[in-house]
Amino acid sequence: MDDTTGQGETTGNGSISQQGSDAAPATAGMETELKLAFRSDDLGKLTAFFGADPRSSGKRRLSTTYFDTADAALRDKGLALRVRRDGRRYVQTVKGENETSGGALCRREIEAPVRSSSPDLAAIPDPVIADLVQRSSLAGLKPVFRVDVERISLKGPAATPGVSVDIDVGEVKAGRRRAPICEVELESKGASLQALYKLALQLHQSVPLRVSKVTKSDTGYRLRAGDAPAPSKAAKLKLPADATAEQALNAIVSSCLDQLIANEPCVVATKDPEGIHQMRVALRRMRSSFRLFRQLLPAGQYDEIVGELRWLTSVLGPARDWDVFSAEIVGPVLAYLPEHEGLNVLQRRTDARRGRARRTAQEGVASPRFTALVLTLGQWLAESAWRHQDLSETSARLFAPARVFAADAIARRFKAVRKLGRRIETLPVAERHRLRIEVKKLRYAIEFFGSLFNRADVKSFARRLASLQDDLGYLNDVAVAAHLAGEVAEASRSPDREHLRAAEGLLIGWHGHAVAVHEDDLVRDVRQVLKAKRFWEADRP
Repeated sequence: MDDTTGQGETTGNGSISQQGSDAAPATAGMETELKLAFRSDDLGKLTAFFGADPRSSGKRRLSTTYFDTADAALRDKGLALRVRRDGRRYVQTVKGENETSGGALCRREIEAPVRSSSPDLAAIPDPVIADLVQRSSLAGLKPVFRVDVERISLKGPAATPGVSVDIDVGEVKAGRRRAPICEVELESKGASLQALYKLALQLHQSVPLRVSKVTKSDTGYRLRAGDAPAPSKAAKLKLPADATAEQALNAIVSSCLDQLIANEPCVVATKDPEGIHQMRVALRRMRSSFRLFRQLLPAGQYDEIVGELRWLTSVLGPARDWDVFSAEIVGPVLAYLPEHEGLNVLQRRTDARRGRARRTAQEGVASPRFTALVLTLGQWLAESAWRHQDLSETSARLFAPARVFAADAIARRFKAVRKLGRRIETLPVAERHRLRIEVKKLRYAIEFFGSLFNRADVKSFARRLASLQDDLGYLNDVAVAAHLAGEVAEASRSPDREHLRAAEGLLIGWHGHAVAVHEDDLVRDVRQVLKAKRFWEADRP
């Protein structure tokens, strides 16, 4: 790597510059920060918000080299090892794996002064971490990428004590690959997480920002591999056995928000349809979670938050519909009949509409409104805003055992599925659509609360439910496809309209036959769900 070679090469046993330094004490602790990206043109506005002049503020040039083995053993252990040059000082840092809480990053950070730009593993004050780094780097450490920034460090407004502000402008360098950095980090120095979000919302009103979970080391490793930002699936939730309903609410909404934020780079910067899909999954999960807890929340809060979630769903929905239509409806038929004129015209028209819908989705996710939604949700979680209500028999359920709340919530979802599902053979199309929605709600409830119940029973039930959801999802895709194909044909002129009508009929016939063939599978899957062991019943009040 031409930017980092020649610094701190190691021997095969991973020993690097094993000399100590007593220039300053080593420190270890948890780092909690909000990372916010901004446009380089807005640097002046950013510093002005804090009452500073970027020309006269104290700027420091920081050059940071990250070290790892050739196969990235440290990263695979959730560790980042770096040495930063700050003036004449060198500081070595080991950071632990990122933990997120509604967009805020929480990481274990261990710092120690070192004598040069090479790591000194003996200077790591935590013996457990030192041993882990040592064992993980037996193949030999080497520089893997570098980060060069100009940093402006400012004090937060007087109304926000205990918050440090660092503004970094520069780039990450991995070989010949580069990625720009324009970010402001709000770090807690004793302030609450709520204070970080409050300051971020105030700042966002003056300067358009984007919340980021992507660290500099994340960017460096991605550049090194030559990868684009990737989509992110929901992390599995594991609630403590003694969790309260309030703790479950916080953990569930935080998980949904983390997935929403994690997919922002993929949606905005790539054409990967999976990014939009996973962001929509995050939205559906979040909306489902708010419905589950609706009775325990102040009405005004529910309406305001869910209203913004609906807005974002409407922005992303058309892009996802056209992605599915192209890949799963038109694609298989066109692959079988590649010379069909109507299908080829339809594919071209679909690609154009798909591209416009994707750009609309990207603009929405890159907008200040999206950032405001993310920060508002983060602040709502940080301050436990649902407590802003009178104590009543209903609101007191927030402090009841989550397992009891979960059993009741899952039972209600199952009842709705059973009511429709036991009539599956005669169920009209509109009610099959309702069944699909109720199955999805039940599946999300089980995903949220499943860790509170017997693992084998939950897994068996969820597997049956997933199969049924796939059946019903395909039915919905075909119904949406008929609408989209007709929309394309209606907007076209002759002779394309005749070709498109022919393609529309072909698609409906093709996929309608597939639906009919799988009718027996659908009926079977419904019955298997309805007769499955109801693992939650023993815990119902």
